[in-house]
Amino acid sequence: MTFQTLSKACGYPESVRKQALKMYIDGLNFRRIARFLNVHHQRVINWVNAYAEELPDAPLPERTDVVEMDELYTYIGEKKNRIYLITFVDRETKCIIGWHIDHSRSGRIIQDILNQSLQANRYFSDLHSGYQTVLY
Repeated sequence: MTFQTLSKACGYPESVRKQALKMYIDGLNFRRIARFLNVHHQRVINWVNAYAEELPDAPLPERTDVVEMDELYTYIGEKKNRIYLITFVDRETKCIIGWHIDHSRSGRIIQDILNQSLQANRYFSDLHSGYQTVLY
């Protein structure tokens, strides 16, 4: 029995790979794209991952005036198991300039993100107590 460790780059035409990427960017999931193009869904995942690895890093602004601080949360398993994604977004460029994932949204965590992020002249957030304890 033999195994091929590397997939053939020429196995599918470039046009099929580009069509898969366009469909993914348009919001279709991997399995739907695979059914439409008559390929295995893992192949679509590999094409998308290979394309994403070639993309340059998103540019960060050199300076910022206004930062929007917010968080969203989701549940892992049970509702008591919250996970927060805390983001700092430059209002002008819409770039994420700081973020953190944690089980809490305490002032200590928010302060750590602030200390590691691009500094701004003004900050906006909701009235969560964690934002009120931070030194800007």
